Amino acid sequence: MNIILKEITLHHFLSFDESTINLQDKGFCLVSGINRNPKDAAKSNGAGKSTIWNAISFVLTGETLNGLKSNLGNIYFNDGCWVRLIFKIDNHTYILTRSKEDKKLGTNLKIEVDGVDKSGKGIRESEEVLSQILPDITSELIGSVIILGQGMPQKFTNNTPSKRKEILEHLSKSDFMIQDLKDRVERRFKELSNQYNNINTKIVECTSKSSVYEQQLKSLNDELVEASKPVNYDSVINELTNELNIFNEEEKAKNELNKSYSDIYDTQLKAYQDKTLEKNNALDKIRVERQNFLTEFNSRKNKLLVDENSLLTEIQRLESITDVCPTCGQKIPGAIKPDTSKQREALEEIRTKLKEVDIEIKEDEEDYNETLQDISTKYDNDIKTAYDNSAFYKQKLTDLTAELKLLSDKKFDLNIKLTKIKFDKENYESNIKRLVLAINQCEQNIKDLKENCLNLNQNLDDLSQHLEVINKMNTYLKRDFRGFLLENIIQYIETKVKEYSKDIFANDDICFTLSGNNIDISYCGKDYDNLSGGEKQRVDLIIQFAIRDMMCNYLDFNSNILVLDEITDNLDSTSCEKVLNFITEKLTNIESVFIISHHSDELEIPCDSEIIVQKDIRGISEVM
Repeated sequence: MNIILKEITLHHFLSFDESTINLQDKGFCLVSGINRNPKDAAKSNGAGKSTIWNAISFVLTGETLNGLKSNLGNIYFNDGCWVRLIFKIDNHTYILTRSKEDKKLGTNLKIEVDGVDKSGKGIRESEEVLSQILPDITSELIGSVIILGQGMPQKFTNNTPSKRKEILEHLSKSDFMIQDLKDRVERRFKELSNQYNNINTKIVECTSKSSVYEQQLKSLNDELVEASKPVNYDSVINELTNELNIFNEEEKAKNELNKSYSDIYDTQLKAYQDKTLEKNNALDKIRVERQNFLTEFNSRKNKLLVDENSLLTEIQRLESITDVCPTCGQKIPGAIKPDTSKQREALEEIRTKLKEVDIEIKEDEEDYNETLQDISTKYDNDIKTAYDNSAFYKQKLTDLTAELKLLSDKKFDLNIKLTKIKFDKENYESNIKRLVLAINQCEQNIKDLKENCLNLNQNLDDLSQHLEVINKMNTYLKRDFRGFLLENIIQYIETKVKEYSKDIFANDDICFTLSGNNIDISYCGKDYDNLSGGEKQRVDLIIQFAIRDMMCNYLDFNSNILVLDEITDNLDSTSCEKVLNFITEKLTNIESVFIISHHSDELEIPCDSEIIVQKDIRGISEVM
């Protein structure tokens, strides 16, 4: 993989406002800082030099080199942040834009590959897409090959000896090889285990089948003994035939009686239905006549009520007329109060007629109910008689049907017995031959199953030996093989470490060795943890460059940039000079080497270009 980082843009990321940095063709580029924020009380520290490289890690992995994933927006803007990185890998151009709580973009990841949007529906889906497109780009890789520094958590020497081995396995991809071999061994183990279990199952099946066949053989032999006994079939057939004839005669008689009962039942049922229909027709006729009467009665009564209401209204109107002035109480000249006596007489006459109508309807109601009762009385007795007769013969038919069913069941049983005995008579000798053939086949099956069990047991023994070998391989993979895979890588790194040690320490007394599951680091016989600050600083740098060389040579990983963050801390002038000479001589094949230092005015660092990061009095950084 050859990664060419072209350009990065930071928007409100950590201390930055917005800046775009070109990463190409910088040669040896000095990255220095100016801190004008009085709260920081520093000359260059805290200006934001390392923020640029943290942004690269953030946009590629979702976290900074120090492991920060949240609170990444500039506190002075309070509107979130985003970082955009343009880079190229193996002739494909990528543009990644990762935002965190940005007011416009939200928290998201946009992926463009050769101008085509490959982003998912949300950040989780986009991160899954990115892990599939660029599975090797991890914070460990960035901290081992692209950005090297003393304060980085990815620094190899920061880890325990056993953890160093795990990291080296991961960086060199030997862990993937080990896992692949483990997966292969596990798949083979599962495959053989399944075969082993299947054979065991087959052995159980064979044993079970053999037991079944042995029981079947005993049953067949018993059946053959029983089948070979002589039987007087004709006598049994005649006896069953006579019994069946008796049942047939009885059935015939009951069927005739059933027809007679059925005819009587149909006659009585029809009489019941006819009388019921006749009664209902008579009742319907009376109801229709009654309805016609009610219609005519209601018409007369409604007319009288209308006349009553009209006359009452007229009386009220006339009586409301007065011949006296309501104001002064004097009689109004020429005014005559109308006489309503005739209207009152007419009103009384109408009310008398309404009472007569009500009496008439009441009398008709009594006559109507009496007529309905007479009709019911006339027909109910005949209907009840016809219903009782039909119910009687229906019960007779039900009882007779049950008797016929019982008789049919007996005939059915007899026919089965008769059919069976006839079949036995016809197949007596063939049955014996069949039993003999079945016994022979059963004996052959038992023999075949026993032979199959022997073969299966032999296969089971072979599989047990194979499984034992697989278990030994699995044990070897878990212990010795991990070291074996790392042997060449450790050897390469140690060679490089000693080579670089000569340039920086003027000796090759650094040891980088694998001991069991640990990678031990020492200098001049002293363990790494017992070294001085300056010694640790130089040993760290040597090991980081050696691991980077291993990644480039073994895994064909190259980057057009290298970031060296504060690598001269804790070094005296002589040590700084050796380190700077080493970088100048060894890193000529890298397009841009960014050297971050807050001692740039004190040290004579050779450079082709310079990036100055300034933090203003407000605490906001920008690239000058």
